[in-house]
Amino acid sequence: MIQKNILLIILLVILFSCNRERKAIVLPEGAISVNGWVLPLKIYDSIPGNFLFDTGCYAMYIDSLYLSTIPLDTTGKTGAHTLHGSGEGKQETMYIRGPIACYLDTLSSVLPYAIITQLKPISGKSLDGVVGWDYLKDYMIEFNAANNYIRIISPDSLQNLQGYQKLSLIHEGYFYYITAKVAVTDSIEIDGEFLFDTGYSGSIRFTTAVAEQNHFSANLSNTITSYSSHAGFGGKSKWVSFRAKPLTIGDFEINSPILSFSKDTAGILSVGNYKGFYRNHNGLLGTEILKHFEIIIDFPHKHLYVRPSKNFNKEEQVDRSGFAFADRTDICDGLIVRSLQEQQNAEKVGIRLGDTITHINEKAVKELVIEDVHEILKKKKSVGLTIRRGNESLQIKLPLIDKPI
Repeated sequence: MIQKNILLIILLVILFSCNRERKAIVLPEGAISVNGWVLPLKIYDSIPGNFLFDTGCYAMYIDSLYLSTIPLDTTGKTGAHTLHGSGEGKQETMYIRGPIACYLDTLSSVLPYAIITQLKPISGKSLDGVVGWDYLKDYMIEFNAANNYIRIISPDSLQNLQGYQKLSLIHEGYFYYITAKVAVTDSIEIDGEFLFDTGYSGSIRFTTAVAEQNHFSANLSNTITSYSSHAGFGGKSKWVSFRAKPLTIGDFEINSPILSFSKDTAGILSVGNYKGFYRNHNGLLGTEILKHFEIIIDFPHKHLYVRPSKNFNKEEQVDRSGFAFADRTDICDGLIVRSLQEQQNAEKVGIRLGDTITHINEKAVKELVIEDVHEILKKKKSVGLTIRRGNESLQIKLPLIDKPI
């Protein structure tokens, strides 16, 4: 039986390799979302799913709810798995042995296994899974947040690199790293490697170890502390945000970025070489930094091409609402509060982790597009919220503040 499974995997890999078309794949509008870079994948003959493309992980992760829609016989193909991620804890979950056939437009791949996760409580209803860098390891990815498009191209079709600077991607084990220099204050500068992580929607988050070694807390005065129940696969997390001095990538300098440092005492953000899984590094570099550029990720040759986008000098703003949420209108007709800023207005008016926001300004959130919710929280001076907490229904007015740091 084992020999038959091995032969089937080999045949499928050969079949899909021969059928790959080496043309550019332009992802549909919406591929760049509040959740990150999203790939519309199909697994076998399932309904299409939205998978976060995460260079900070390896392999495929499938949300348990989405798994129920896939015509995949898992009998005798599962095993126990411990999943680590952002946050101080871990998920005890399962993996599924393949072969698992995946489709992205004309690109077909066969994966040897996938990990079952509880993803929607973290990301909300819009994501069905996560796929790591290895899924596109034979391709190049062109990302342009300013013009809202992502293209997947073969290495032999790349032609015009005018204005781009070529940077090295350091590949070790299951991860990629990139070098950057950050002036945290006038007297503190961190120059070294960061985990290249498109699954992280922020700019840079330093590990707890780096922050403690360089005495961040003692030298930073204008900060905001946040805490979350569902920061990542590791669950509970705490971090401190601040506005830094210039951040340098290659020859390009980004002024006054909003960065953060971890306060976690356990998990992958507590130290750079967590459990030996990682090369020792300073923290995560995420998509908020990458939005300043037009970029091309060249996995086959381990390069990152960058050139400033039209939004290069756009200053990043701190979230004005003081909280973050997961859209669970699929199961509870509301937005579940997943993180809060300490001593900011959301916490001060009584919003708590786990609260369900059912209405904004008397409008049911299930009738709103999620992008509209973010726009309301960006532009209004205050909002009225209807919150469900257990059997209670609460009416809360939330003032919204510009530039808290």
